[in-house]
Amino acid sequence: VIGESEEVLLPPTPTTIPNTCIIFVKERTEKEKKEGKFIPCTFNEANSEKIQIRFLRNCTTLDVEHQARMRYEPIDDADFLGIRLSEGENIFPKNTTDTTLLEYLKISYYNGNNKNRYVKGIEDEGGDSEHPILYRILDEEEKLAKKLESNKVRIAKSELISEIGKNEDLSYVYAEIFGIDNGMGIGYVQEKLMDKVEENYENFTSVISQVQNEIKAQIQIYINAKKLILDSKTLSDISENGEFKVDGLNAPKAEHKPSQASKLITKSKTLWDTWNYFKQKTELN
Repeated sequence: VIGESEEVLLPPTPTTIPNTCIIFVKERTEKEKKEGKFIPCTFNEANSEKIQIRFLRNCTTLDVEHQARMRYEPIDDADFLGIRLSEGENIFPKNTTDTTLLEYLKISYYNGNNKNRYVKGIEDEGGDSEHPILYRILDEEEKLAKKLESNKVRIAKSELISEIGKNEDLSYVYAEIFGIDNGMGIGYVQEKLMDKVEENYENFTSVISQVQNEIKAQIQIYINAKKLILDSKTLSDISENGEFKVDGLNAPKAEHKPSQASKLITKSKTLWDTWNYFKQKTELN
């Protein structure tokens, strides 16, 4: 109570979702039609069929024609009024919710996340305005997968930044790849590299991967041309462990043992050292 006035919090207004709509389905056999079975598809798929569906609480099929044949009718006014959803997130546990209701909510054109959504007026000549989007299905498994992937990227980014901070040799290699002036000192180089990782981790790793592939391709060219002799070693062996021989001499091996998250990146240093070593020994400039 504030002074002589009172603040009253009203519950959110529920949204009513119509329990019937039109969808397109893949071509069906007579048996499938008789059983009310169908597979949703886009409106422009070859031989697709437009059908009306409806959710009834006492019926295990959504096909209106099948419901009529089986004499299914609405139980009460609730079946006429539609499906009521609260404002905000509505949770439907899979193990306790009517599977037919879940199916209807997924495939109706009121679901904004329905990839086969039928938009009246755009896809149906002579139609009216577009069907409104009244809700969106949130796939919890998909949300969890995205969170896990985002977390993996975050961890990999953190490890790469840490790697740059403690590995000066690797930082100088990256500086040459990204055109960073290393005359300003290692601290300056590492700071600039870390900024690049923070700004766009995917682009950073993509550039390193591209350089790695280019170096591997160049090495393979010289191997094929017999200008380099790798004593019974293959190119894949080089990229995996960094150990190989040229004209009987041991080539340098990367001192740093890469963590799993930055393994691909660190291999570029091994190959970069390899390439410079090959050029020095074979005068391939």
